[in-house]
Formats: sequence, structure tokens, C-alpha cells
Amino acid sequence: MSLAHLVGNPGCAGNLEHDQTVKVNNQVLPVQKADSQTERQKGLSGLDCIGPNEGMLFIFDRPGHYSFWMKDTRFAIDIVWLSADKKVVDQQLNIKPSTYPQTFTNDKPAKYVLEIPAGQADHFGSTEGNQLSF
Repeated sequence: MSLAHLVGNPGCAGNLEHDQTVKVNNQVLPVQKADSQTERQKGLSGLDCIGPNEGMLFIFDRPGHYSFWMKDTRFAIDIVWLSADKKVVDQQLNIKPSTYPQTFTNDKPAKYVLEIPAGQADHFGSTEGNQLSF
């Protein structure tokens, strides 16, 4: 397995429209917000890759249990669920496109969900209880 596979593809950037930043353990991650039903439904599907230091931030109206799948997603990702106060409440790491149609759902209520290239949650030191800011 290549390093690019573990921490995103450094040659692949600019696929997302960065309109927000997320701070994870003193590291700033530019993200694209998905705060409408249409944006959340599309997510990262259809993209060939994203850069190692970018992601998508899903914003929901209220805390709940939100399921994600890998439909039309062409690269492995980490999914990080965040509470209303922006603490990590659950993570699923290195989810591969081949898992589709399996769904991944948080155990504890979340209001935000961060999707990043596989390996980045470990790279940023993300663990349950971590406080993120944005």
C-alpha cells in the first residue's frame, strides 16, 4: 500500500470548494461545507480523489444518528462524527469504496460529520473526545 493511499493523494487537490476551515489538534484543514440536503446527499461521490489535507464537513440541523455509504465514492475515507459542541463522538477509519452498499452510522448523537482521506484521522491525531473548532 502506498503512502499516498494512507494519507490521501498529494497530487490530487482542488476538487473541493473550500468555504470553511476545521482545526484539528492545531492543524488547519480546509473543507467544503455540505449543509443542504442536496449537498449532503452528493457528498464526495463522483470525485476521483481529494487532497491529503482537505475534506468535506456535513452540517445537520440537529444532533442525530446519520448513516453514510460509499456510493460512487472512488477512494477510501475516514468518517468522523462530531457532537453539537464539536467533540469527536465516533469514527470509522479507512472505509473503502468496495464496502458499498454497507452503511456506517454513529453510535452517539452527532450534528457534524467530517469526511477526509483514509489515514488522515490518525495523521491528525483524532480520537474520541477530541475538541475540533470551526
